[in-house]
Amino acid sequence: MLALGVVLAEARRRGYWQALLRARLADLEGLPSASLFSDMSRPGAEHNGFLPVSRFTLWRRARP
Repeated sequence: MLALGVVLAEARRRGYWQALLRARLADLEGLPSASLFSDMSRPGAEHNGFLPVSRFTLWRRARP
């Protein structure tokens, strides 16, 4: 499961996200994988073999 894989801001750009992603994928070796990635994570996801299928935007509106 790839959901909620987060790296804290002070630890970014050090390879932790890629290590986390690879560890999770290794646990599911041989199974197809799909996930949702933010625009910030997209380059890393593509670098690790994920292909973009669709892109969408979520909107949020505060309740009165």
